[in-house]
Amino acid sequence: MDEAIFERVYADFLKEPRFKEYEDIIRLAIEKGYIVTSVIDYYRNYMNKDEKVLILRHDIDVDKKGARIFFEIEKRYNVKASYYFRLSTIDYSLMDDIVKYSSEVGYHYEELATYCKRNKIKSKLSIIEKDLENIYDEFVSNLNTYFKGYDIKSIASHGDFYNRHIGVPNHYLFEKYSYEDLGITVETYKKSY
Repeated sequence: MDEAIFERVYADFLKEPRFKEYEDIIRLAIEKGYIVTSVIDYYRNYMNKDEKVLILRHDIDVDKKGARIFFEIEKRYNVKASYYFRLSTIDYSLMDDIVKYSSEVGYHYEELATYCKRNKIKSKLSIIEKDLENIYDEFVSNLNTYFKGYDIKSIASHGDFYNRHIGVPNHYLFEKYSYEDLGITVETYKKSY
C-alpha cells in the first residue's frame, strides 16, 4: 500500500481521537489572549489587524460524530469555527446547530476529482480543454442543491487521491472560474489567502 494512502486510512479510521488535546489548545489560546474564530470571521474582522488569532477549521472528511464533539467543545469555550462538509458527510442537524451558534458551515468540495473519476479522465490537458465548464456547472449545482438555505461564504478544496493521480487539485477549478460570482468570499487554498 502506498505510504500516503496508508497514512490517510490510519488518520481517518484507526487513529484515536484527540479531543482532550483539542480542548487544551483552545484553553491555552484563550489564556494567551488569542481571538479564537472561524475562517470567515478572521477574513472579515481580523485579517489586516495586528491581533493574535487562532483560526479553527474542520474538514469533515469522514467523521460526523467527531465533528459534533469538536463543536460541543467550542461551545463550552464560547469560540467559533468553520466546518467544511463534503457531499458524503453532510449532516443537516449538525449544520443547523453550527449556524444557530454563529459558527460557519462551508463546502469541502471535490467535483474535479469526482468528475474525472466518473469519466475516466487521466490528463490535465483534457480537463483544461473540454471539461472544466462541466465541472464548474456540477459544483454550482451541488452547492445550490445540498447547501440551499446555508449562506456559504467560504469553501475548502478536498484532496482526493485522484487529484494526485491526475496532478490537478480540486481548487484548480477556480483558476478559471470565479467563486466570488457565487457569493463566496474565501477559498481557503487561494495562495494570497
